Amino acid sequence: MRSNPFPTLGLVLAVFATAGCPASAETGTVVGVVDGDTIKVSLEGRVRTVRLLGIDTPEPAREDRVAEPWADRATAFTRTLVEGRTVELETDPKADAEDKYGRALRYVFLPDGRLLNATIVAEGHGQVYTRFPCSRLAQLRQLERAARESGRGMWNPEGITRIAPEDAASSIGAIVTVCGLVASTRHAERSAGSPTFLNLGRPHPDQPLAVVIWGTVRNEFEKPEARYADRRVCVTGRIRDYRGKPEIVVSDPSEITIDPPPRR
Repeated sequence: MRSNPFPTLGLVLAVFATAGCPASAETGTVVGVVDGDTIKVSLEGRVRTVRLLGIDTPEPAREDRVAEPWADRATAFTRTLVEGRTVELETDPKADAEDKYGRALRYVFLPDGRLLNATIVAEGHGQVYTRFPCSRLAQLRQLERAARESGRGMWNPEGITRIAPEDAASSIGAIVTVCGLVASTRHAERSAGSPTFLNLGRPHPDQPLAVVIWGTVRNEFEKPEARYADRRVCVTGRIRDYRGKPEIVVSDPSEITIDPPPRR
């Protein structure tokens, strides 16, 4: 039996270790670290690029863009845990085995039994990736919530600034708190991932920032397109660029507050 994968938090989550029934397991040696959520593993003489399931870390510098804030620290954190070590890879019956880039989608267990995917989120070096379902989604969300509440890693409140929606485009990659009016909402129920959009500042398609709630967690938000419509809200999260438009993906209702809160 694996040891508790979250010793740094002292969380007793036995259900996490047994969630889902992995379709397969492989053992290999980590021969490289691409970034915080992507590694290279030698498996029986073949090197595979492995994308960690259920999480997302800040993007490092590429040919066409600069590094996002915290990307170097997330990459360094992953490197210290896995480089040169033997790891166990597991698939998830609820997730694809590969992504569209041909990368293997896996849970990665460290030699001491910790789940790397969970450890990265628990220590504040990454977020839960909620666009696609996975067996451990609820537990990963619990770890991210705890990291946020304790200000761990990139969630340190000293590094989080408050901005207006109109400033989102100049803050790509940063963890910020954005406050503004929800000018329009939409639940794209028939689109891939069944996203809900809260458009801050101006209605779609002219919104300076969209808040995205994926269908995997939508039920946690109690019909968000109605709950937040025409309300002034504050949202804390990492701003990403999607096809030239800034967005923040949220995974938990605690990331959105109504400003000021409604009277009870």
